[in-house]
Amino acid sequence: FHKDPNSQQSLECLNHMVMDSFSHLSDVIQYLRLIKHPKIFEFCAIPQLMAIATLVQLYNNPFVFTSVVKIRKGLACELMLNCSDIKQVEYYFSLFINKIEKKIPKYSNINNKHMQELINESKQLFN
Repeated sequence: FHKDPNSQQSLECLNHMVMDSFSHLSDVIQYLRLIKHPKIFEFCAIPQLMAIATLVQLYNNPFVFTSVVKIRKGLACELMLNCSDIKQVEYYFSLFINKIEKKIPKYSNINNKHMQELINESKQLFN
């Protein structure tokens, strides 16, 4: 993939891996909703927010194959400071879900359709 990072095959493989990770989002949200102790909640929520923020950066991004792709330090700090309760965490999850939805390629294939289905299911978690 590093030989032709812009190829459709490279991006589809990457997107499939991101989609696989994204498929666990409902389990993550359900688990976080069960945690009542504030410090334990933050301990569990911060890595999950960092993970979904990173997935947004990785999805459909050919630079993954040629350079380091990370979330900004400012965003990491913002997430760490603003995840003290489930409502704040759900806000950020919704934000990242909307961002990744905008990155779904317009051409039709089974992975893009499945990703859109996952997005739609994820949005239902916050209604």
